[in-house]
Amino acid sequence: MAEKFRSLIKVLSNEVNKHQLFNDATARISSITGKAQEKLNNMQSAVASKYDVLAKQINNDLTLIQNVNTSQLAPSPLPKKVVIWWQWYQQLTGLDKVEIARQQVIFAQDKLFKCQDERRQLNREAMIINDKLKEIYSELLRIKRDDPKYVQLTIVENKSLQDQARIVSQLNLLEKEEKDHFTLLATAIKEYHDSQTTSAQNYKYLSIIASAVLAIMSLTGSIIYNNRRVANIQNVLSEAQQKNENVLRSNLLSLENSLNSIRKVIEKNDEPKVVLVNKKLTELQTACVIFGACIAGIYILRSIIG
Repeated sequence: MAEKFRSLIKVLSNEVNKHQLFNDATARISSITGKAQEKLNNMQSAVASKYDVLAKQINNDLTLIQNVNTSQLAPSPLPKKVVIWWQWYQQLTGLDKVEIARQQVIFAQDKLFKCQDERRQLNREAMIINDKLKEIYSELLRIKRDDPKYVQLTIVENKSLQDQARIVSQLNLLEKEEKDHFTLLATAIKEYHDSQTTSAQNYKYLSIIASAVLAIMSLTGSIIYNNRRVANIQNVLSEAQQKNENVLRSNLLSLENSLNSIRKVIEKNDEPKVVLVNKKLTELQTACVIFGACIAGIYILRSIIG
């Protein structure tokens, strides 16, 4: 019995020593992995800092080049009056609201696309982690539990599971955010279409009002032009009538003078010649009557036209 008990104690002590060695190995492996992880993190931080410095320098150079190009290619600004009139026209027709709605649509669309890109990136990371977990599980099935690599694989498995849980939670949040952005985009598109319809209606009504105003202005202009033309024609006719009246009056005066001279001649001459003179006088009187009829006709025409 004593020998069996001693042999049992030896076996137990050997097992305890094995477990102590295993624990020491796991501790060493964990310390080595921690140191390696710290070195990798330090290297990554150094590389990232250098990359940031280079990126900042490149961005500064690019901004300088862009500023030079924009200063060279910048168009001349529009006059302030043109800008003010254009803003007033946009407010009158509702184009400013259309532009605001369009900017909202673009903003919501960019947010949605960004959320979708992030979700795709997380899905890729989740697929990579799943493939990694499959490889770890296959290696765990092949490796014994007393192998030091088993502990390292379990550590990697735990970290991968944590990353997977984090990615799943982020995916859930991104899905909710994507739904919110999609509803926001739908409402923004609806508002954009509504603003377009209202702007089209405003433009239609304004075009009708503008056409009516232009028609009234053209009608009044044509009336004013016709009145001025008629007034000019009346002035020309009155001037011509005045000239004709003056000519007729001068002719009548000349006829009266000639009649008076003829009468004087008749009084001096013999009676036989009186008959011929009377004929001439009658002819002159008929001519005077004709001239008077012409003057009356001119006055009648003036009264009809005026």
